[in-house]
Amino acid sequence: EGLEKVVAHLAAVEDARGAVGADADAGATEGLVPAAMDAVVPALADKIVPVYLAGLRAVRQVLLGAGPAIDPEGARAQAARALPRLVHRASSLSNKRVRGETADLVLDVAASNPTGPRAVAGAILD
Repeated sequence: EGLEKVVAHLAAVEDARGAVGADADAGATEGLVPAAMDAVVPALADKIVPVYLAGLRAVRQVLLGAGPAIDPEGARAQAARALPRLVHRASSLSNKRVRGETADLVLDVAASNPTGPRAVAGAILD
C-alpha cells in the first residue's frame, strides 16, 4: 500500500511538472515541491526495502529533478526534511543496496546547485 501511494504521488509530481512547462518561473511551482515532499518523505521511514527505495527515487526526482524551477532557499528547506533520515540510512549496515543508493543521493544533493553541501553538512552534524 505504501509503495502504491509513493508511485502515485511521483506520477502526480511528474504530471504537474510537465503541466508547468520548462519556462516556468519559481513562483509557478512554489507549492509543488513541498507538496511532493509531504507525499514522499514518509516512505523514507519505511523498513520495507522496496518501499524505501521507491521513496528514495521519488525524493531524488523532487529535489534534483525540479531544476531551475525551485528557488535555493526552498530546495534547502525541503532537503532538510529528508536529509536526517537519508544520512541515517546511508550509514546503515543492514542492507548494502539501501546504504549505497542512499549515500549516492546524499552526495548528489550535496553537489546540486540549489541545495549544496551546507544542507548536507547540517544533517550530518545533527
